[in-house]
Amino acid sequence: MAQLALRHRMEHLLADVRPEWVRPSSIHLSVTWKCNLNCLHCDIPVTGQRERPLLTQEQICEYLIQLKEWLGPYQFNIAGGEPFIRSDMLDIIEFATRKGIKVNLTTNGMLLDEEKARRLERSGINSLNISLDSLTPEIHDRTRNHPGCHSRVMAVIERLNRPRDYCLVLSTIVMGPNLQELVPLADWVESRGLNGIIYQPLFSTFGRPYRPDWWRGNELFPKDLAEVDRVLDALIAGRRDGSATVNGVEQLEAMRFHFHNPAAAALPRCRVDVKNFSINEYGEALLCFWLPPVGNILEQRPEEVWRSVLAHQRRQEIRDCKRNCSLLNCHFS
Repeated sequence: MAQLALRHRMEHLLADVRPEWVRPSSIHLSVTWKCNLNCLHCDIPVTGQRERPLLTQEQICEYLIQLKEWLGPYQFNIAGGEPFIRSDMLDIIEFATRKGIKVNLTTNGMLLDEEKARRLERSGINSLNISLDSLTPEIHDRTRNHPGCHSRVMAVIERLNRPRDYCLVLSTIVMGPNLQELVPLADWVESRGLNGIIYQPLFSTFGRPYRPDWWRGNELFPKDLAEVDRVLDALIAGRRDGSATVNGVEQLEAMRFHFHNPAAAALPRCRVDVKNFSINEYGEALLCFWLPPVGNILEQRPEEVWRSVLAHQRRQEIRDCKRNCSLLNCHFS
């Protein structure tokens, strides 16, 4: 642990001088913008159709190989949209794991039938995150804007929660409607033998221009700040006692600050510019989900994009950024 902390400190020092010399530690790949749900906290339902060709299976696999040639062994996070809308999603996972690449994937779980679940178990996946906002059906169905979603997802979790060689984790949005459900969810995860639960605070979505007052009038933003404190106190105490909560104490405290002061930055400068390398469904490379791309992996190798003049310019923008999104999971992954 001490060696890891020292390495991170050295990376930060080097990044302050020559950030392009630091290799990314978190790789993110969005495989599709399409989704089978219309969640209230998401921008996919309102940003409309995007008629551009998505990365093909062959292009994704070539990119994964190029990353390994650059980084050596690594792990990457797959998201969407809903990844399993792609008929080749399991093929991509299996290709990556055969090449010694660790795969983490986030899904709403709705498309994981028995056949896919069985194949997923044999795929060599490292971690599967399933979205669940509440143990109460009415709350989850409301936030996911889909009647019957809760029962489907719970059935999928039960189907997958058997002896396995991968981590099964819940992914939960922290928002007003489910505040009282967050601690029971963590307790349920432990009682069912799942591997963890990771919380993501409600925030402005990346698909639309950022507004500093995005939270005003947002029906999902917590109104009862005393309840926010009570819940976060309990989650922090549980985390210190070794509970199933994946988020660290620093991030949980940042969430508290965020909900009390939504227009202020909860943490110092964001470090995504030196640790995150994200590729969207079109092959465009991003250092931050809110800023324009720094290149395209269909035109350059990933290390060339990472070290490009445009990436350097974007890092300067991130250093000067005053937005308060550094409490999100992309900063802590």
